Amino acid sequence: MIINNTGVSARGALGHAEIDSTTFEHGLPSAPDRRVWPIYLAGEMCQTMNSHWGVGARDFSYLSPAQIIEQLALCRKVGANCLLNVGPLAQGGIPDYDAVALRRVGAWVALHESAIRHARPAPDIVCAGGDFMLRSPDGKVLNYFAFALPARGMAHLSAADSPALQRAVSGLKQKVRCARWLDSDEALAIAQERRSGLLAAQMTCQPCGTQLVVRVAALQVA
Repeated sequence: MIINNTGVSARGALGHAEIDSTTFEHGLPSAPDRRVWPIYLAGEMCQTMNSHWGVGARDFSYLSPAQIIEQLALCRKVGANCLLNVGPLAQGGIPDYDAVALRRVGAWVALHESAIRHARPAPDIVCAGGDFMLRSPDGKVLNYFAFALPARGMAHLSAADSPALQRAVSGLKQKVRCARWLDSDEALAIAQERRSGLLAAQMTCQPCGTQLVVRVAALQVA
């Protein structure tokens, strides 16, 4: 692969015509204009677990699993990869915190494997409130990434009829047959008006004891 390492001063710069990927050093990626590129141009966000490329003995500024999950999801939104640096110890081992944090993120990825690893951006579909959709390679599934959903059993923080559970989508002309959470297979209620491309989805609270940070639903489309 040919990658132009643009540093923090020129994130996303296209550079040479033969590059395979743009880079975003310590910054969330944006989508390049792939219509003018001869290949499917990838993107990559280069991030560190702390404030160093490597181990910092007195560096306490570590990313949390929730932050890594959000950054990974937002990378996938624009078709970019998340390159996360983990500095090994002098003896070759992985620092304890890094290992635990990455296991937690790995457990989240395992619940949403198909959406994270294989789906591609769907820029023609617009979701409200920072949510977004990715399209499966065969076009039969749309993966809805929902942020900031409340959890059940937390009455002092959320309510069952919270407006945050009602999400709107525009630009969706395909017929949606059904929608289900990837982590639980629970069905979601939807209402669609295909002519206008509008869809309303009634999200559900996360089960008590669950906070996925970003929850993904699979929409089967015709």
